[in-house]
Amino acid sequence: MQFEKAQLNNGTDLGPDRITSYRERSLVQNSCKKFIGGVYGPMADAGMLTQPLDPASEVKSFMTASGMDQKAATEALTNTEAFATGLGN
Repeated sequence: MQFEKAQLNNGTDLGPDRITSYRERSLVQNSCKKFIGGVYGPMADAGMLTQPLDPASEVKSFMTASGMDQKAATEALTNTEAFATGLGN
């Protein structure tokens, strides 16, 4: 394919090489979406997958595992998250 000079919505000029790069990246993303949807879609539809993160469920699970009440479990998890966040800085 032959591409002429193009512009993004913000006015950035795109030469032929940059247009090809965007097109290839889009094809890879579409392929990934189809693959992930094909693999995990049926499992999600069947209820076999849980939500990625449900804070209330995490606290409840931690309460059960640690034997703490809700207030103590929430405080412990909050302190742990603050500590872990501090490690990353």
